[in-house]
Amino acid sequence: MKRFPLLAVAAVAALAVGACGTTEEAGAPAPASSSAAATGPVTVKDSRGKEITLPKPATRVVSLEWGETEILTSLGVPPVGNADNKGYAVWNTAAPLDPSVKDVGTRGEPSVDAVVALQPDLVVMEAERGAPIVAQLEKYVPVLVTIGSDASRNLDRLKDDVTMIATAVGKSAEGSALLADLDAHIAAARSSLASAWPARRDR
Repeated sequence: MKRFPLLAVAAVAALAVGACGTTEEAGAPAPASSSAAATGPVTVKDSRGKEITLPKPATRVVSLEWGETEILTSLGVPPVGNADNKGYAVWNTAAPLDPSVKDVGTRGEPSVDAVVALQPDLVVMEAERGAPIVAQLEKYVPVLVTIGSDASRNLDRLKDDVTMIATAVGKSAEGSALLADLDAHIAAARSSLASAWPARRDR
């Protein structure tokens, strides 16, 4: 199972806010991931509160944001199209793109024509990139919109995005395994920080 650094970064952020005082222990094994994707119709509610129903789990997905690209790749469903492949390769080396992934333009201004030409089952993008392109794309393909960032609940928001995307692509078991892996990392980091804290305080 691939582990994605996006979750590790979120875990570090959560620990920085309030890691001390926990007695939670790490080391719980992650649940086994399934090799077979779910079949049949799937319905997910995105960050807009809109329900997106697909006749079957999406297998051809275009991602217009790097975080979502990393989630898809970690779930074993690499996108057929991605916004700014060159930039992604610079900033994300843990979940590299396959050379076959088509570049569909920048994250700020992806090409609708390039996206539609790939005949995707689903487009995944962040709300922050703007509503106009959502309406344009929805004329041709279902669009799943994530929040991308929420300072009031960023870790929970990230978990929600993983669960939502995993459901849409029929990889709920893999999504649960990724989140279990995240929780184990957080618990281990909290334990290590709690042990090291007295030494840090005496300096």
